[in-house]
Amino acid sequence: MKKKFTKILGAGLTLALLFSLVLTAAPVSALSQPSVSVGDPTISEVTDYSIVFDLGVRLGGTSTLTFASTVSGAGDVTATIDGTVVTFPTPPTGITVSTDAGDTTSPKTLASGGYIRFTADNSAGEKVVAITLTAGNVDITQSTATVTISEAALPVDSIIIEFDEDTDITGVVGANVTVAVTSGIGTEAWGPEPITIVAADDIDEQELTIDIPLAIGVGAMVEVVVSDVKNPDDPGDYTLDVSTSNEDAKTSDEYEIEPPDIGVLPGIVQLKNAVGIIMK
Repeated sequence: MKKKFTKILGAGLTLALLFSLVLTAAPVSALSQPSVSVGDPTISEVTDYSIVFDLGVRLGGTSTLTFASTVSGAGDVTATIDGTVVTFPTPPTGITVSTDAGDTTSPKTLASGGYIRFTADNSAGEKVVAITLTAGNVDITQSTATVTISEAALPVDSIIIEFDEDTDITGVVGANVTVAVTSGIGTEAWGPEPITIVAADDIDEQELTIDIPLAIGVGAMVEVVVSDVKNPDDPGDYTLDVSTSNEDAKTSDEYEIEPPDIGVLPGIVQLKNAVGIIMK
């Protein structure tokens, strides 16, 4: 009996160890449960909602830019933009690639306001195309037709927030949304950046779609602040759902919408006992 019990115990311990290893090896990255903070939780008030969650699957991919020069002897340069990192090969004769600081090495991470310049030289002087990072968006400017640019479709990923059916988000238009993120795997922190919301494109009943301006890596903490949201008219506990282009919806923790504090009405006398409790 003792030997049999020992064998059973040993088998049980082996299975438990294997189960533990499977759990350890399983991927832990996933969209976390969002937490919600309401600026003014009073019923019917128009206020800000702060929604915070961790990202489980990367948002934003790599775009490709081809700089084709018509300058004699100059070829093409193809660069990639991944988040704020620009990577480019050694350019052909006739084209110079440098940063605003004159650095010609690759890859380069763009700081806000910084740029990478693709310059084609000819007898008329420099002709420039520049990639500039401004307010979280990669802007491309071209000084002359002697250098042309072909831009691959930029991948646009989104964060989708679905509010409770009693919450009014019709006022969330214009620059009423900001997004801020910490660094993630392969991406740097950025924000808070304002995101322009167009009602006809980005609001569908209770669903708000937010196109992100830059990549967000796995594990980054994301804070979305949505302004001009009208609270429900009834007090109670509410939730909202958050999803992304790459991850299914997660329901937030509960947040409370409260009745207004009307204080003591005039003409009403309150009688308290010795320990300060109102007596009825």
